[in-house]
Amino acid sequence: MKLLFALIGIVVLFHNGFAQNLYDAEQLTEIRLEFEVDDWDDSLDLYYANDEGERLVAICYINGDFYNQVGVRFRGGDSYDPDGLKNGLNISLDYITDQECQGYTTLKLSNNKKDPSYVREVLGYEIARKYMDAPLAGFTQVFINDNYYGLFSNVEVVNDAYHQRRLYCDRDNIRFKCNPPSDISSGATLAYLGEDSITYYDHYELESQEGWGDLVDFIFTLNFDISELPEHLDIDRTLWMLAFNNVVVNLSSYTGFSQENYYLLKDNNNRFLPIIWDLDETFGGNRKITDVPATLEELIEMDLFLRVSDGTHPLILRLLSHASYRKKYIAHAKTILEENFLNDWYLDRALALQTIINESVLNESDPFFSESDFSENINHTIFHPDGDIVGLTELMEGRITYLTSLPEWSFDAPIISTVNTLPAQPLAYSSVIINAVITDASSVTLKYRSDYQDQFSEIQMFDDGLHDDGAAGDFVYGASIETTAKDIQFYIYAENENAGKFSPVRAAHEFYHIALAGEVVINEIMPQNDLSVVDEEGKFEDWVELYNRTNENKDIGGYYLSDSPSENPLKWRIPEGTIIPANEYLTVWMDEDTLDEGLHANFKLSANGESISFSSPEGYELSRVKYPEMPSSTTYGRYPNGTGPFIRMFPTFGAENRFSPLSVRSKGTEHLEVKLYPNPATTQFTLELTDENWEDYLVFNVHGAIIAQGSFSKQKTIDVSDWKAGLYVVYLLNRGSYQKLVVH
Repeated sequence: MKLLFALIGIVVLFHNGFAQNLYDAEQLTEIRLEFEVDDWDDSLDLYYANDEGERLVAICYINGDFYNQVGVRFRGGDSYDPDGLKNGLNISLDYITDQECQGYTTLKLSNNKKDPSYVREVLGYEIARKYMDAPLAGFTQVFINDNYYGLFSNVEVVNDAYHQRRLYCDRDNIRFKCNPPSDISSGATLAYLGEDSITYYDHYELESQEGWGDLVDFIFTLNFDISELPEHLDIDRTLWMLAFNNVVVNLSSYTGFSQENYYLLKDNNNRFLPIIWDLDETFGGNRKITDVPATLEELIEMDLFLRVSDGTHPLILRLLSHASYRKKYIAHAKTILEENFLNDWYLDRALALQTIINESVLNESDPFFSESDFSENINHTIFHPDGDIVGLTELMEGRITYLTSLPEWSFDAPIISTVNTLPAQPLAYSSVIINAVITDASSVTLKYRSDYQDQFSEIQMFDDGLHDDGAAGDFVYGASIETTAKDIQFYIYAENENAGKFSPVRAAHEFYHIALAGEVVINEIMPQNDLSVVDEEGKFEDWVELYNRTNENKDIGGYYLSDSPSENPLKWRIPEGTIIPANEYLTVWMDEDTLDEGLHANFKLSANGESISFSSPEGYELSRVKYPEMPSSTTYGRYPNGTGPFIRMFPTFGAENRFSPLSVRSKGTEHLEVKLYPNPATTQFTLELTDENWEDYLVFNVHGAIIAQGSFSKQKTIDVSDWKAGLYVVYLLNRGSYQKLVVH
C-alpha cells in the first residue's frame, strides 16, 4: 500500500462526520469574535452609518475552528438599532485572509428582533426548501470578547458561490437583489418603467457585472407578452414562491405591500428564477397587506389570490390570470398546506426547534422579549410597542379553516397513480414508454430532461390507444420519448376544467428518474482534485470513475472516453485488456499524462463544467454525463450508486457512492506543529506533536466512519496495514478543542 502524507494545510469537514454542519438546525453553531478594541460596538455603529463597506477586523472561532482577520459589520435594515444591544451581523471570513468555512466565505446573522418565538426564519426556510431552492438556515450563538452576545438565525448567503453550489449555474450569472430602500414609493414591483435601465436603479440592486438590459427585457415580456414568458422566467419555481408566500402569510416578500426580499438569478438556460429571502417575519410577522397593519382576522382570511387584480404586482396579476398557471398555483398551495399544516407538522417542528434553542434564548442578557413571550408566541399574539406579533397556531389554524373552505379546495383534481416506465431501464438511443393511470383529466403533460441544468421539455400524454397507452379510454395515459446516452428526469402534470395535479406532488423540485441500462456506466467525476487521492506518481489529478453494474467481469478495452462528445467522441481509447471486475470500479486519470503507469487519458477536465461520454469500440455512445461548475475537491456522482441521478458529493474513490457532501478550506498551523511519517514500510504512520500535549485522536475514512481512535502523549504510532488507499482525516483532541489534518 502506498501512503502519502500532507502536513495539515487542508481541513475536510463532513456533513455526517465529526465536524458540525454550519447550517444544521439540530445543533447550535458557536461563533466567538475577539476585537482588539473595547468600543467595538461604537465602531460598528459608525461604519453602519457611513455605509461605505467598512468592517472591523476580528479574530473568529467557529465551533472551535480558528479564523484570523475576519471583517465584521452590522446588518439588519429596519431591525438595526444604533442604541440596541444585539444587532444583526455580517461576517466576511475572507476580508483579508483567503479562508472559508465549509465552502462559505460570508455569514449573515439575523437578530430575531421581530420574532418572539425565534423560529419563524428557520422554520420558514425548512418548509420552502421542500418545494424550491432556498437558502439553508440554522441557529448560532455569538460571543464577543468572551461575553455572550445572543442567539441569531444564520442563513446561507445568496452569492456567486450559491449559484454553483445550489442551482447548477455559473458563478458569473446575472443576479439582482430585489430589496429596495424603504424611502421609495414602491418596491421591486416588476412593473415596466420604460426601456431606459436607469429608471430601475432605485428598485433593484445589481449584484453581477452586468444584467440591466436582461432585466428590462424580462419585465417587458412579463407585462406585455405572456406567451413568451417561459423563455424568460422559470415559471414553476415562481408559482411555488407565490404559493408559499400566500399560504404562510409571508408579507415581507413580493406578495406584500412593499414588494421585497427576493432575488432574481439568471440560470444557464437564460431564464430568471426567483430565490426567496429574509423569512424572519413570515407567519404573519409582517402584517402589511396594505399600508395599514392588518388585524389577525384579516391575516387569517388573506385572499388566496391576493393582488391578482392589482397592477402594482404584475408577476401575480399576469401569472394567476393565466388559467393553467392558476391551477398549478392552487395545486402547489394545496400541497404546502397538506404536507405541513393539516397534519400539524409545522407545530411539532416549531416546538422541537424551541427545545434546541431554549437555553440560549433564556441566557440572553438583554433580550427583545421575555421568557413567557418566547413560549407563548407559538400559540398567542405578543403585544409589542413596535407592532403586535401574532401566534403561529392562532394564525395557521384559522388559515387552514379559511383556505379549505374556499371553492377551489373542493374542486376535484385529476388523480395520478401507478406511474411506470417500459422498460424500467432503457438502453441508450432507444425508446422508453411512460405510462400513468390518471382519472378525471382533460389534459396530461409529460415534462422531461436529462440534467439538473437543463430546462424541461414538454409533450402530451394520451389515452387514445395510439400512444403505447393500452386501450382507448382505459384511463392509462402514455407517451414515448427517445433516449440519448443520458439518464432521464421527468414528472407528470394533469388538469381538468377546474383543477390541476402534479406527480410527484413537489414537481418540478422533485421528479422521477430513469437510469439507462448500460452494463458499464460513468459513476463519479472529479474535475478539480486537490486532496482526494493521488495517482501512481503521487500527484492530485482529475479522474473519472466507471462502474460495472453486472455480476460478470467486463472487458472495456477499445472503448472510448471523451470530453467533446459532439465534436470528438473517440478522443481517448481505453487500452486493450482493461477489465472491470463484476460490481467493481475503474478509475481513469484525466491528466494528459498518457505515458504514466496506469490509465491516463489524453485530456483534462474543466472545473467550469462540461460533458463526458463513454462509447463502444464502434463509436456508439453508451453513457454521457453533463456536470456543472464544481467546487474544489468535490465530485459529481450517482446516488444511489450506479443507478441514481448525479449529485454533488464527497469523493468515494473506488467505493460505493454515498450521500455525504463535503466542503474544504485551508487552515494555518500557527497553534500546532505535527510531524507525520511512515514507520516502518507504509504499514504504520506516526503522529509526533512537538509543542502541545494532545490527549486523543480520531481517524475518519472517506465515508465519515471512525476507523481508528485512542489516546496518546506526544507521539503515537497507528497501524494502517488494513487501510485502503485513499483519504483519511485525523482529529487531534484536547479537552474539547481539536485540530485536523489529512492523510493520503
